[in-house]
Amino acid sequence: MKKSFTLLELLISITLFLIIIVFLYKTLDQTKYSNNLFVKKEETLKEINHLHNIFLEDVAEALSITISADKEKNSIVKIVTYNTYHNPFFTNVTYLVGTSKKLLRIESLEVFNELEPFTVSFFDNSYIDVLVENIDYFELKNSGINYNFLIKEKDKEREFFNTYKLGLKMKSSN
Repeated sequence: MKKSFTLLELLISITLFLIIIVFLYKTLDQTKYSNNLFVKKEETLKEINHLHNIFLEDVAEALSITISADKEKNSIVKIVTYNTYHNPFFTNVTYLVGTSKKLLRIESLEVFNELEPFTVSFFDNSYIDVLVENIDYFELKNSGINYNFLIKEKDKEREFFNTYKLGLKMKSSN
């Protein structure tokens, strides 16, 4: 008597093998989806933490902070600070929402004046960084040494950034 597999046994084993393969594929697909989701969340958190660190350092090392509003009720924040990224002599930092709905950080030699037209010397003596795009609303609130940044991006939840002013002498107006 020969020992071999019957056709039925082969079909059953192939079917079981295919079922296992389908489950493995589904598991791998779900793992790939989860990894992509976590990578996106990680990138978002890195961006938020980077933005928060910039706000923290600018406010903590500020000599003076002036807050005003533009036509659309977005805050215009002018800070004289020792926290500089581009040039140690450019101690004037301005946060504002540009006409293209981008949150800008302007580091300049002279105090930024939104009412004056731009000149060539302004661009020679300043650095403009785009921090966030698609801004619906930007506001800075002050209560003593505590400064709270509020940013609302289009199609996203509001973000709050809490910062504290160090014991340096300050000037603030709302």
